[in-house]
Amino acid sequence: MLFKLLAAPGETEPWMADLLAQLMPTRQGLFVDVGVNLGQTLAKVKAIEPGRPYLGFEPNPACVAFTEQLIESRSLRDCRIIPAGLAANTGVADLEIPSTSPLGSAGSAVPGFRPSERIRIRKAVILLALESLPADIFTPDVAFVKIDVEGGELEVLQTLLPIIKRDRPIIMIEILPCYSTDRTERLARQEAVEALLAGCGYRLQRVLKTSDDRLKTLDPVERIGIHGDLALCDYVARA
Repeated sequence: MLFKLLAAPGETEPWMADLLAQLMPTRQGLFVDVGVNLGQTLAKVKAIEPGRPYLGFEPNPACVAFTEQLIESRSLRDCRIIPAGLAANTGVADLEIPSTSPLGSAGSAVPGFRPSERIRIRKAVILLALESLPADIFTPDVAFVKIDVEGGELEVLQTLLPIIKRDRPIIMIEILPCYSTDRTERLARQEAVEALLAGCGYRLQRVLKTSDDRLKTLDPVERIGIHGDLALCDYVARA
């Protein structure tokens, strides 16, 4: 069933397919996908531009195996999957997954990111710092960065900061709600992400979706703010 969905990428998160179709023709270069999961974004990218070079980072070995099967089954070319996440320091972390499936998309390497949820699966995963990666891995120039890492957005942005400053890519990023002022750690992370992007001269646009989950519009926002709406957690950042 999952392969069937990914074979028709518009059927999963159709708003993302719309967004990529709108943005990808505006920039040439490497598409970097941090948080590959099951290759949902990969399938969409290759459906729009089969020749677009793609680099994915995914720490969950079960998801890496699934995505590599997807690449092979569809004969996708110019794809490279790194079986690790990105972080300021190279090391081993626990991936905490609240679902019973090892392929669950809600796994987070941020300790205690979901304190009210029962963690059903823990996996030791590899995180890599920029200096641990091959010197030529971000070539050609990076045109797009997609980040979906369940709370670890700040660390990914900090790791990629030299690349962001060098290539000024368009960034698509999920920032989950902090819900209330009581969630101080989430709020601090959110504000740090805003500050980092603003310091690089980036402006945020919130992805607004229709009732049938298509792309409606991109709404400029000065601040993410405090909210609890999961439909409002996707953003585009552009310099």
